[in-house]
Order: sequence, then structure tokens, then C-alpha cells
Amino acid sequence: MDKLSEIDRDRIFSWNKNPPKFIGLCAHDVFTRIAKEQPHAPAVEAWDGKWTYGELEHYSSALACVLRKSGVRTGEFVALCFRKSKWTAVAVFGVLKAGGAFVFLDHQHPIDRLRQICENVKGRFLLTSTFQLELANAVGPSLITHVVDEDLLTTSIKLGANFNVSVQPHHPAYAVFTSGSTGTPKGALISHDAIVSGTLLQQGACCLDRQSRVLNFAAFAFDANIYEHFWALLIGGCLCIPSEEDRLGDLEGAIQRLEANWSLLVPSFARCLDPKRLPSLKFLFLGGEALAQKDIDTWSPYLQLVNVYGPAECAIVATIQPLGPSTPPCTIGYAHAVLCWVVDEHDPQVLVSVGRPGELILEGPAISQGYINNPEQTAKAFITNPAWLPVERHSNRKLYKTGDIVRQNSDGSLYYLGRKDTQVKFNGRRIELSEIEHHARTALSNSAQEVIVEMGVLSPGSSTQALLAFILIANSQSTQSAELIKTPDEAFLKQVTDIKGLLLSKLPKYMVPEVYFPISFLPRTTSGKIDRKRLREEACVLPGDQLRTYMSSARRMNTDHELPLTDEERVLQRMWSFVLNLPLDHISRHDNWVHLGGDSLLAMKMVEIARKEGYKFSVVNVMKERTIAALARVTRSNYCREVDRCTGTLPKMPFALLNVGPDHISGIRQIVADQCQMSPEDIEDIYPCTREHYWMIPRAPGDIDYTLRVQAEIPERLDRDRLVEAWSATVKANPMLRSRVVELPDGQFFYAVFPDVVPLDFNPAENVDQYRHGRKLWKLASPLLCIGVEEDRLVMLIHHLIYDAYSVPLIFRNMERAYQGHSLPVTPYRPFRQALSESQDMKQQYWDQRFKGWTGSPWPSVKKDAGTPLETRKLHRQMPLHASDFTHSTTLHLTMAVTISWYLQVSDIVFGTVTSRRGAPVPGVQDIIAPMSALLPTRVRLGPLATIHENLQVLQEDSLDAMANELVDSRIFENVSGELATALRYQTLFTVEADVLADKFTLFRNISMEYDDGPTFMWNLGIHCSLSPDLVKMSVHISEPTISEEIDWDRFADRFCVAFDWIQRRPDIKLGQIFDKMATVSFCRDN
Repeated sequence: MDKLSEIDRDRIFSWNKNPPKFIGLCAHDVFTRIAKEQPHAPAVEAWDGKWTYGELEHYSSALACVLRKSGVRTGEFVALCFRKSKWTAVAVFGVLKAGGAFVFLDHQHPIDRLRQICENVKGRFLLTSTFQLELANAVGPSLITHVVDEDLLTTSIKLGANFNVSVQPHHPAYAVFTSGSTGTPKGALISHDAIVSGTLLQQGACCLDRQSRVLNFAAFAFDANIYEHFWALLIGGCLCIPSEEDRLGDLEGAIQRLEANWSLLVPSFARCLDPKRLPSLKFLFLGGEALAQKDIDTWSPYLQLVNVYGPAECAIVATIQPLGPSTPPCTIGYAHAVLCWVVDEHDPQVLVSVGRPGELILEGPAISQGYINNPEQTAKAFITNPAWLPVERHSNRKLYKTGDIVRQNSDGSLYYLGRKDTQVKFNGRRIELSEIEHHARTALSNSAQEVIVEMGVLSPGSSTQALLAFILIANSQSTQSAELIKTPDEAFLKQVTDIKGLLLSKLPKYMVPEVYFPISFLPRTTSGKIDRKRLREEACVLPGDQLRTYMSSARRMNTDHELPLTDEERVLQRMWSFVLNLPLDHISRHDNWVHLGGDSLLAMKMVEIARKEGYKFSVVNVMKERTIAALARVTRSNYCREVDRCTGTLPKMPFALLNVGPDHISGIRQIVADQCQMSPEDIEDIYPCTREHYWMIPRAPGDIDYTLRVQAEIPERLDRDRLVEAWSATVKANPMLRSRVVELPDGQFFYAVFPDVVPLDFNPAENVDQYRHGRKLWKLASPLLCIGVEEDRLVMLIHHLIYDAYSVPLIFRNMERAYQGHSLPVTPYRPFRQALSESQDMKQQYWDQRFKGWTGSPWPSVKKDAGTPLETRKLHRQMPLHASDFTHSTTLHLTMAVTISWYLQVSDIVFGTVTSRRGAPVPGVQDIIAPMSALLPTRVRLGPLATIHENLQVLQEDSLDAMANELVDSRIFENVSGELATALRYQTLFTVEADVLADKFTLFRNISMEYDDGPTFMWNLGIHCSLSPDLVKMSVHISEPTISEEIDWDRFADRFCVAFDWIQRRPDIKLGQIFDKMATVSFCRDN
């Protein structure tokens, strides 16, 4: 108390001066009152049937009669063992009406754990369904078990369902079990008063009324499952229950079929859903995990989005925070059924000042009475009458110490910072690491051995969270200076097998570590405690091959579960093997696409191979689902139906993209033929240029011509005739190589495709002028390439209007395949151009929404009336690549945003990017030789207080969303205003591409490319990153005369290198820490 200023003391006590009142009712009494008021209203709509309130009241009373006659006493626990069903609501209220309390058993948990729970509550009774009867008998063969169905309750009704039970609000209503530090799960006891007060006092803040249709999504092991029942049925709404199959496989469809309008989800699962596909959903509450800004941006435009926080020891939730675009994701808001106090994390008797971190303590009617039959754990987690609590509020009621570190904002709201102990949230589940350690130690034969479990990274340079077990080697004599993590031997692997087997029998699967490390000693801090941080860090920096040894060890112990299970999974495994160039037995159904070396470019190849074999999914699907098991479930997704829709409507006839009638087509063909000095009958097709193409058309003398010179060495004994035929086949198969650009009278530019093939010239020395350096290819209505062979090299000049960076290796690959005797399928550009013109309104909405709220300005700033930028300086850097959980493109884009942020000192960054659009839903898109790339604005909202991993995760999700909307004609941007218009004036253009020269060919070697017209970057600042397998080659292009700022560009490039290095190597640190590192710029210099 002495640490508080007078102002802080006044504020804290004013916020907490009015404690919430106890409602003083039992849960079943509240339900019965509602049932009498609206007996015909829907209470439950489930996959297996429906109940009105009158029916649910009737059947739950009948079940209560059965239970009382069976001997259930007031306050006695009854276990519920069900799958998702309409009968769970009958069981819940039947138990409560009988005076009992219920505890849910999750059928996915080990039998031993379910038995522990039943023993802990001293239960004698178990309710189940026909489907779960076998499991129920295995859990409690000595328990009195009833199968809840029509037969049981109809018989009870006939016998008479009248009974009289005295249940008081302070009696227990239910228990929910969480992970326990002693190895035994601990059950938080919740009274009727707590659940009723927690529900009704928060009804308004939770946006609940009698029109609410609450989705029952949570698994039975989670307290949220209980809350969903009471949120619906103590308010007068309807509980919507999907089947287990729909819950995990088609939740979007289930929500729509059940017309659910209210749901609570963990953020990681919500990220798998598309808000545009859920028009019935009006309220989404997110909890159980940390939120990201991406979650807010994704959902808030479509519905009321709310962040909720609350441990199982607090009925329903503790705090509620409505979310808008500007709400910090870690803000957990205000309490409505409890009071919130923030105390010194080392001394709960001392309050901390507003704005200072401390442990959150909860007071009020919704708080648990403690842990069932566990006074020791109750004494640790609960306190009574702390020194700062006003004397008039002293009582025997408990206050709960959450163990969560928060700070109280000046408006009284709370900001979540983390945990003070070894409890972690893993995939939305609350886990005590010490419980896993306890069980693992029981499998060790040597009492001198030790097991430490941490949550850390799964693969080298990655931040995929996983449970890691560190096992002290038996009889180790190593000192603190020895090598910490050792190589696993056969004895260690056998021991791990024993440990994992025991853990699987005792714990839910999600609590079983994935990777096991043998350690030679226990690292200690200076205070003598085990140095858990060092263990995590040493695992994080292990070389990739070494870490894969530990990962493969874990896989070998679980081989039966890892192999593909279905024909579809086996086909996908074969595709992955081909695309990733990995042996089949190295790929399991749960392996991560990125961990195996996959990226978006390889995903494009995979999608195309899959389409040819009749499997339909998108690049976005591959990058989001990431495993064969998950990808197999979405191969017939709605996205793929959209692909079918797009590709099914593509015009099959030439000239269809002119969008004019037959009479006008003939007139246009004549104009084009006159320009090209050809016959109208020679024209195969005409289609419009995009706005990106317009930028590459020179309009005046001195404009950049964008002619690329490509050279390649060829074998001396090459068969010239076969090479000519190969070139001819390549051009015939790729209409864009036979295209010319023409201008119609209205000033619009079009591509015209002709059948003639630009010849392969074997005498370029006789046509020196045609191949001279600096030659400009551009000429209206003329061929846009020339190619020749001189001695042992091939020389090709090609204009950017008919190729992009992805096209160059395709040209060589086509020539090589044709030379080897393969036939080449025709890959027209027309289908892509048609897809580009569709659904533009929806895509414009996406781009408008993406830049809403951006208040920044383009960087670098430019001089007024500076004119057209033109490259005057160029820098080069090389940076090593490390394996990561994210694509290299995502890592580089975050680096670009961080570097700009260093100069602007803001966290909301916009710059331009070049996107290949090779993931478009167009058949054969991977094989089209054409200029398909686009220039689009990118927005990156950095979270300096979040880890690098969290920032990368948000950015990669953003990138996948953008990929689904990048098939956009830039004409839609011409008349935009507001934030998007400002964003489109970006001054920095960032490009990440695979090294097109890295492809290996048999005929063509030492391929080189350069623009013949000198500098071609027409941006104030351009950064181009070329990716090879282990290296990034970066070039920085600067238009110094047009930039108004004085910037040391060498230091700029070096800061980029420093940021990229730290982002790759230390994804666990806070992003804001990088800015300090960027002051050190000496290690990265021109190479």
C-alpha cells in the first residue's frame, strides 16, 4: 500500500468500490423460469435433434427423477461422458435438478486421466450415450451408469417424475479440471451462485439475449463448453450443437445450417474461417489465446468482435473488451461479475501503481470455491482478506490469484503481459509444464535423472511452438562447461519410447512433448535455479540436420500415426515428394510444408500438378493448411469451387475479350492488320493490355525501352536443325511470343497474336545491328523479340511487354523439352487475362479495407516537382539464408518494413511490391510465358512488443489474404480516394524473386541477363532480392536527384542486413529489440 501514490490509491479504490452482487439463484431454477415463460421457443438445435424449452424442461426433470431414485445426493458429482449431442443439455440440467453437480469427461483423453477425475470428485454415477457406453464402462466399471436416451426418460415419466430436492445457491454446480503441477489434474469447484452471477451480470456485455443462437464448439475438456450451455440456456437463447465431424471438418457449413449468430472461439481456430462465408454470425468472442492485430482486421468489419479473458476458476469470463481496428490486441478490458486488483507478483499483500506490471487477483461472486479435495493447491491459488481489501468487505469468500501478469491502464482497463510461472497456453489449452515433468520422471529408472519440459521452437531457426523435453543423461558426470545437448543413442531412444508411452497413457495427446533432447548436465542460473531459458535457446540454435535427428527420433516412436491414412493423403504425399525432391518416407501426414523446404513458388507447382491429377486446391490452401492431413480435408473447399467457377466461364473463342459484337470485331481486325502489314485472316486473337503493360510502352524519345538481353552458352555439337525446330515449337506453344502491341483509334493498346514465328538466326554476325548492345526492340505493331546463335552462345533480345522474370526459365525449359522430342501443350495468355477482368468489385472492396485507418505517408519523401525518378546509384549485398517456419519472402518483407520503420519511427508501414500472380486459379498458369506480374501496395503493421515470430505469423496471414485478391486489374485503382489513394503513391518498390538463373538445364549453361538500355528502375527507391537455395542477393536502386531526404544509403543497406539476420536467427525476441541491433552495421558490406 505504501508504494501507491494518493492519486493511484483513489483511482484503484474508485474502480473497485462497488462489488458485484450475488444473484442468489440456482442455475436450474433460472432455466425452469425461462421454460415456463417460453415453452415453445427453441432451446437446443443439434445435428441429432431439437428441444424446445418445454421439452428440455420435461426431459431434464425426468432424468433428475432417475438420478434421485438411483441415490444421487445433494452436492454429489455425476460424470458426463458424451459426444456432441442434444442429450448433453438434458444431462446438465437433469443433474442440477437432482441436486448434484456435473463434471464433463472428454472422450479424447486417456482412460487413466478420466479415472483420476472420477476419483478426485468421489463420483459414484456416470451418464453417457449409446455411442460412448464402451468408454464409460472402461472409465468406471464400478460406477452406476445410465444411458440417457428416449427409453430411459420415457420409462421415468411413466413412473412419475415428481420429487423434492433442496438445493442452495452455494451448493456446487460443476467442476472443470485443468492441468496440475503435482501430476494430478486439479478441479475448480464452481457453485450455482457463481455460474448464475457470472452469466447474468455479464449478459449485456456479452451481447446475449433471447434471440442469441450460441454455437457449442468447445471440446468437453474446456470450461468454454460449459459456458456455451449456460450462455444460451440461462438467457433464453438457443444452443446450436454441430456433430463432431462438422465441428472439425465443416464448421463454416455447420454454423450456417444451424443459423448460429454467436460464437466463442480461440483465435488460432478463428483464423481458419472466412468471415465472408458466415453471414449468420453476428457476434464473435475470442479467448484462450493471445490475439493478433490480424484477427481484429479480419473479423471486425463483418461482426461485433470481442476479446474475453478468464481462467477456469472464474465462472464464465473475468474481463470483456469489445474490439475495433485501433484496439491493442493485448487489451483484455473490464470486469463485470468480479473486481480486478493488481498486486506485486512476489507479495499479494501489496498493490502496485496504475501502469505497473503485477499479478491479477479476482474478487467477486463468480469466483471458484477452490479445488476439489485439494487444500494444498487451493491455499496456493486463493487468498482471503488481503491487507488492502476494505475491512467492511472482509469475509470467508476467496479471492483468486490468477498467476497472470497485467498492467492497469489509466482508464481502468487491463493489458495482458504474460505468466509468472511455468503454466503455459499451448494451442489454446492451459498446461502446467510441471505436470508433464512429474509423469515423465516416473518413467525414469535412475532416480538421479531429471526431465525439464519447456515450450519452445520445433525446427532450426523457427518459432513454431512445441513442447520440448530435456532429459538428463543417466550417470552423467559433465560440468557446466561441457556440451549441453548430446546426440541421441539407442539407449536414449528406448528411454524416450518408454517416457512417451507412459505420457500418452496418462495425459491428453496435446500435453505430450514432440521432441526429446538428451542433456549432459542441468544448466543453472547464478541463483542456483535451473536455467530454462538456456535450454530453449540451445535448442533454438541447433543446426538443421542435428535438430532433424531429434525430430525424426520422435517420429520413429510414432510412425503408425504419421503415415498417410487415405488414398488422397498418399497422392498428396507423392506430389510433395516430387515437388520438394524428397524421398517418400521422409514425408509424414503431419509434416509442415515450410519445414520441409516448401514456399509459395513451390506451392504453385504443387497446385498445378494436383489440378492435372484431378485434385483441386489453391496456393493459399497449401500455405495455410501446411500438412498433408489438413490439406486433404480442403481439396474440395469452397475456394476450389470458386476456381471451378472462374475457369468454367473462361471464353473459349478468340476475340472474346474485345467485348464487342461480330461486326465490330472484323473492323478492329482490319485496323490491326493494317498496322502490322498483315492479312486480317492471319490474326489469331486480340486482347487488351493491362495498366501494368502501359507503363512499359515508351511514349517519347528517351523513355526506357525495357529490352532484356539474355545470353546462354550452348554445346559445340548441338544439332542446329533440332534447335530450330525446338525454338519453333516453343513459339507456337506460347502465343505471347508471337504477339505484337497495337494501338486502336481510341488510344487503347492491345495485343495481337499472329502465327508467324520469329526465326532463330544462325548468322547474328551478319546482322550486327540487330543484336548490338543498346538496341531498342520497341516498335508498334512489330515483333518484340529476336534470337540468334553465334558460335557457342545463344543471344536473345526480348521486350518486357511479352515476358516477366518467371517466363525466362520457362522459355529455356520449353526449348530443352522440345529439343529432347517432347511435344509442348499450348499455353495461351487469354484465360489469365479473362480471369483478371472478373470479380473486380469484390477485390476493390478488399483493397479498400486493407488500407483503412492508415494515416502515414510514403517513404522516402521526394522533392516537389522532382520529375520522373531514374536510377542513379546501385548497391549490392549478399545475406545467408537460414531455415525458418516462414517463407523467405515473408521474412524479407518484414525486414523491409522494419528497415523503413527505423527511419520513419512509426509502426504502420506501406511500400510497393511486385507479385508474380502465378497462384491464380487458371489452368496451366505455371506454364504461361507472359508478363503476368503486378505492382501492388503492401501494408505491414508492426508489433514492437510482440515477438518476431508473432509478427511473421501475422504478416504471412496477410500475405495469403493478399494472394487471394492479387488477381486484380489495376484500372480499379484509377479513381480511388482516401487511404488507398495515398498508399498507391508509394515511393519504395520491393521485389522478392527466385533466382531465375539458378535453374539447371542440359543445353543451356551460364545464363546471363541484363537490360540493354542502362538503368531501368523507375522508382525513387527499389530493392530487389533474388533467392538462391542458401543466399539472398540484394540490389538497392536509388534515384538520388528526386529524393528530398539526406540518407546514407550504404548504412540503409547494412541496416537491412542486420535486421534480416536477427529476424531469421532470433524469432523469439521482441521485434522492438531489433532497432537497437540496427545501429551495428559493420558486418554486412558490398560483396
